[in-house]
Amino acid sequence: VNLRWSDDTGLRNNPGSLLYFGRLFHKGGDSVIEVINSNNLAMLIASHGLFSVSNLLFEAYGSRLKLIEVVRHPIHLFHNVRGYIANFERAREFTLSFDYQGEKIPWFAATWADEFVNSSIADRALLSISRIQKSVIELIDSLAKSDKPLLVLAFEQAVTDPTNTIQKLEKFLDRASTKRTKRVLKQQSLPRAQISAGKSTSSFSFVSTASSTEEEIYLQIIKSIESLASEKAIQEFRETIENYNARWASPLNGLESLWSK
Repeated sequence: VNLRWSDDTGLRNNPGSLLYFGRLFHKGGDSVIEVINSNNLAMLIASHGLFSVSNLLFEAYGSRLKLIEVVRHPIHLFHNVRGYIANFERAREFTLSFDYQGEKIPWFAATWADEFVNSSIADRALLSISRIQKSVIELIDSLAKSDKPLLVLAFEQAVTDPTNTIQKLEKFLDRASTKRTKRVLKQQSLPRAQISAGKSTSSFSFVSTASSTEEEIYLQIIKSIESLASEKAIQEFRETIENYNARWASPLNGLESLWSK
């Protein structure tokens, strides 16, 4: 059990915390296996950035694994990733990395380490978002041709129409939602009239006020990017946005005209 009080998966916010405590007093033994099978229990692992190397998971777990990937519009990732990259040297950062020319390089930049080292923080963020999304899309297309169980959910659709998203999850997992689901929806302010008006989950989280329009928020982020990043990185990032918009519809799809360049 995660005992951190403020975490979404922690003791206060996890709607199933009491069940975990109950297991402390269970007698154990072979009967536990019967309980797991009869109640269709499963282990849930929430990861960060694991999808692009998830072939290893499928090789290890085979048909026992069901993978859910949540994608998010690149524009709303900028502040989060920029903050993450800016603080990558901190002692508490345990992302798999390596030393290159005296700098700490994240694993996902291994194939473009020279470019990473010679880029500004803003450019590193834009290029990281773009290239990770490229690898994610390539893997989605590859898995779609196989029989590997994968469900891709768009964050923008999930927060504006959670009912539809829950139905997809129920079908994919062969599990029904429960009364605890309603509690989680309330905690996360779902559904939302405005996509990013949620709850901050870390110091890098990008959140906005519900009174702001999607256009105002989009323009605010664009101005920040244009003031900090190079034209080359911005161009690659805009191509990434175009690819995202072509696959996942959202209220953000029609706001590309707000760029000044």
